Amino acid sequence: MASSASADSPNLIANASVETADPSNSAQPQSWLKDNWGTNKETYTYLKTGAEDGTHAVKVQMTSYTSGDAKWYFTPVNVTAGSQYNFSDYYQGTVATDVVAQFDDGNGNYTYQDLGAAAKSTTWKQYAASLTVPAGAVHVTVFHLIESVGTLTTDNFSLTAAAPVTPPPPPTPGSNLIANQSVETASPNNSAMPQSWLQDKWGTNKVTYSYPTTGGQDGKRSVKLQMTSYTSGDAKWYFTPVAVQQNTLYTYSDYYQSNVASDVVVQFDDGNGNYTYQDLGSPATSTAWKQFTATFTPPSTAVHATVFHLLAKVGTLTTDNFSLTSSTVTPPPPPPPGNAITNPSVETPDPTNSAMPQSWLHDNWGTNTPTYTYLNGGAEDGSRAMQIQMTSYTSGDAKWYFKPVTVPAGTTQYAFSDYYKASVSTMAYAVFDMSDGSTLYQIIGQPGVSANWQKFATNFTVPAGAVDVTVYHLINQVGTLTTDNFSLAPYTPTGFNRPIVTLTFDDGYQSTYDNGLPELNKYGFKSTQYIITGLVGQPNYMTKSEVLAWNTGGHDVESHTVTHPDLTQLTAAQLTTELSQSQSTLQSWLGKPVKDLEYPYGLYNDAVLNTTKQYYTMARGVEDGFNSKDSFNPYDIKVQNVFDTTTTAQISAWVAQAQASNTWLVLVYHSVDPSANPPGGAEDNVTPAQLDAELAVIKASGVTVETMQQAFAEVQSQL
Repeated sequence: MASSASADSPNLIANASVETADPSNSAQPQSWLKDNWGTNKETYTYLKTGAEDGTHAVKVQMTSYTSGDAKWYFTPVNVTAGSQYNFSDYYQGTVATDVVAQFDDGNGNYTYQDLGAAAKSTTWKQYAASLTVPAGAVHVTVFHLIESVGTLTTDNFSLTAAAPVTPPPPPTPGSNLIANQSVETASPNNSAMPQSWLQDKWGTNKVTYSYPTTGGQDGKRSVKLQMTSYTSGDAKWYFTPVAVQQNTLYTYSDYYQSNVASDVVVQFDDGNGNYTYQDLGSPATSTAWKQFTATFTPPSTAVHATVFHLLAKVGTLTTDNFSLTSSTVTPPPPPPPGNAITNPSVETPDPTNSAMPQSWLHDNWGTNTPTYTYLNGGAEDGSRAMQIQMTSYTSGDAKWYFKPVTVPAGTTQYAFSDYYKASVSTMAYAVFDMSDGSTLYQIIGQPGVSANWQKFATNFTVPAGAVDVTVYHLINQVGTLTTDNFSLAPYTPTGFNRPIVTLTFDDGYQSTYDNGLPELNKYGFKSTQYIITGLVGQPNYMTKSEVLAWNTGGHDVESHTVTHPDLTQLTAAQLTTELSQSQSTLQSWLGKPVKDLEYPYGLYNDAVLNTTKQYYTMARGVEDGFNSKDSFNPYDIKVQNVFDTTTTAQISAWVAQAQASNTWLVLVYHSVDPSANPPGGAEDNVTPAQLDAELAVIKASGVTVETMQQAFAEVQSQL
């Protein structure tokens, strides 16, 4: 890589031959600094004999090395962004060394440009390279550094502004944005580099850059990387960044040969030294010239882009004949009036990927095998729909979902709907990005099996602190789910005659009787207790006499099955046993009808619903929401789940929302245990102190508190 630096402008480095000692420290030259980082041991020496120019030179001796580097370097000098400079020094080294330019923007932000590797030399040898100042940079210094056990001595430094450069060949008329796209024109300042091209690496690796004069894919020339050792990082050739625009689709291609797989990454910058990256793919090994092609759309902050076809392992990569072209992106149709979802019927394909609808994404997690299909035919609305076929399943789920939409200030509830066909029961979640960076999930429905198009519709409440929202209508078992015609709109419920709050406690824990009942009595509230009849009298669960005491005290006692199984996984006979025997047992104990069921884990499907309707008049799950006159479903009564992390302020906000909208708020508790490891788990537990504070808030609000049976009778009369 070495070449002679031109003397076409004054030397910008003060004390360039390090002849003048620092008046405050005679052990180092004036206007020079030294530094190291990482785990290593080094000695810095300011030599007074044996110099290449004059009598003085600077030396670094590395005696032990694990990581990092050490170097002498000149005080940073002013430079002009976009301009080219020529650097040179003379050196002696017992090991190979590296040369790196460090740029800064004047505000403490740094970027780096690799200028190459200097081979070891026992005699004075000149090293020369050119550098181009990136956008935003105002200063530069150069590190000729050592990063292995050995010795490096340097002297006689030069940094000059390059003479005006002959403009490179223009981009291919009408399309290609890359100058010198086939790398045929060498840099006039460094014949070992193509004009308008750069090279760089980071991490712990050893790489050789070459600029072959024969064997190119287009013309004679190409650029080559040979990585001989690798621990981390990568190395690449890349074209000088070009200006890019938003709402524009860019198509990149190159030709390559490699004996290992490589990676292609586009780098964007915002003009202020801030960078973002987008992965374009991983080309496979190819011994013959092969074309790689990918498309990308710049993010909103990008003003420039370049593309790294990089090597990140031991091997060889040769590239040539590069192209970057642009075309205008056709924006998706705006959301219909009253619908927050862009491209809600998925009719518009993504211009960068015809296998995807625009403004939509798909994803899966866990151990499963989904196939995503963007159907062209058989849709519920228009011609397009989306399908997931899950062919194997152990855990997790898969889903299509629209790009999250901003939650406007003041929006408290949304109505969501879609049309679907499914060979198995599915799930729906509202997914919120929160202002603190977390993600919050709300179960909003469990759409059942349907061979024909069926509408799923529900509403949900926006939590405080939500920034945006999307909805996952997902599949989490082997089967097929097809969806289309989505809607998301702000929602105002039709209220009942007055707001109601119901306090429910699941599972029948002993702690609910010991610690919860005194708190309820303190505030004069009646609750609903969902009892697992097969666990009554077992350790950590209430006894039969305690269950009866709730009933005697005016509380509701209702069914939570015999053994608390996932009802969706049972045979028809098992399902009937769980629902009927829990009901008959409680009725025999209480001497009155039991007409309310709570689904274990909140899970149900069509079979569960059909069997439930044979024995019960209503059922409650764990789906988040408020119950209103216009969307009331007696077999899907919505709740707000209270966890150990639920704050008193959140309880107050839920109650205030019920009061503002005249809706029925059902709160779900489990255990009331002061211990750190309650039997039912910490997440579903509240301490007596927490329950006391929450009941105090409810009492202070003046809202009516009723049991499930009382509230159900009241709202039923208004439907």
